[in-house]
Amino acid sequence: MIKKQNFSIFFGDVHTCWAHHQSLDFPILCEELRSQQGLRNFVLLKQVHGVDGMCIDANTPLPEPVVLYPQDGDYLVTNQVGVGLAVLTADCMPVVMCDVTRGVVGIAHAGWRGTVTGVVVKLVAHMQQAFGCEPAELQVYFGPSARTCCYQVQPDFKQYLEPFVGYELLLERSDKLFFDKAACNKLQLLQAGIVAKNIDVSLHICTVCDHRFYSFRRQKAEAGRNVSVVWLNGI
Repeated sequence: MIKKQNFSIFFGDVHTCWAHHQSLDFPILCEELRSQQGLRNFVLLKQVHGVDGMCIDANTPLPEPVVLYPQDGDYLVTNQVGVGLAVLTADCMPVVMCDVTRGVVGIAHAGWRGTVTGVVVKLVAHMQQAFGCEPAELQVYFGPSARTCCYQVQPDFKQYLEPFVGYELLLERSDKLFFDKAACNKLQLLQAGIVAKNIDVSLHICTVCDHRFYSFRRQKAEAGRNVSVVWLNGI
């Protein structure tokens, strides 16, 4: 949990995210998280490993306290106090962005597909266009996800990294290749104008190694999902 004056971030684990995301109890979990944090709304899109998202402003209808899957998308952004923006991950990376000056927060679901196609860049651009956010003023937080110690990929994965030729995003170890998803996202954020010192990786814990978190690579179909949420606090 990260709690600042203007915003708060919750990175869930197997203990706090007790309901499987495909179970009938999952909406109950979402309502529990909303209530525990004193949020007006809790919003979660239907994630499709893409680069589209949703902006929630004063004119966006939120008919229920918990709004699940209103549209396909892999990022959310808002300037509304008390609206929790959520993503689900189980080795993919939650990326949170906060503009404390303008009172805007965003969150992205960055799996390998979303990473190589620039979902974080799309989120930055949307925050700029919708609310005038300056990339250099954004604070970015990487949440728990599979790291290079465990994120093995096959040789044909190199084709997806062609836009990043010249950058070391694959680690070779014992004749195996491992993708550095965090480095790929950080590279794109820096190119988009984010300042390096504003990218916090202190909570980028490996979900495969650390059994406090759900991991699809480790648990396969039995894996639940780690729920990550960001919201603006009332001042």
